[in-house]
Amino acid sequence: MAAFDVTVSPHRDQYVVGDVITCSARGFPTPQVEWSRDSGDVTVRQSNLSVSEEMMGDDNHWTCTADNELNVEPATISVQFTVTGTD
Repeated sequence: MAAFDVTVSPHRDQYVVGDVITCSARGFPTPQVEWSRDSGDVTVRQSNLSVSEEMMGDDNHWTCTADNELNVEPATISVQFTVTGTD
């Protein structure tokens, strides 16, 4: 069975430095999850994406990809958000 039900939590339009965005997916066998910036310059090979100072501004387009060995095509979810300084 392919990965399905890919979700991002919390899903917001704006985050602050220090927030953690989690991507999860259900499937069998259990899918592996990774984040990649749409510009192609950063990949995070885990389900948690930590919001850092380097992300400040409004050019944050990220895609979470879930895949397992039975997938013909990975499942994805894309998010776009802005980052501000800490509260």
